[in-house]
Amino acid sequence: EASYDPAAAAEYYKDRPVESLSRLTQIVSKSGGFIADTILDAKLKREDELVDQRSEELLELVSELGPTFIKIGQALSTRTDLLPAKYAKGLTGLQDAVPPFSAEL
Repeated sequence: EASYDPAAAAEYYKDRPVESLSRLTQIVSKSGGFIADTILDAKLKREDELVDQRSEELLELVSELGPTFIKIGQALSTRTDLLPAKYAKGLTGLQDAVPPFSAEL
């Protein structure tokens, strides 16, 4: 069984700044569209009509971003005090069917 070792992670990424920057770019590029869409929805007052679509998009986004984001999404799916219920609803899918992922660094 894999376990998280912060020292091993720090050592691994210390000599890999390009990989770290690449991952940051991936996170920003994947989440940027969703964030822009939700801001635009609020400005155009169309949040209510697109809530189901955005909820599904959030679930897909979190799943694509990997295990850390999946764990955060699982926690947020039950915390409607931190995340609006309309978005938490979509994240409940992370409680049941989460795609498998590698435990390697």
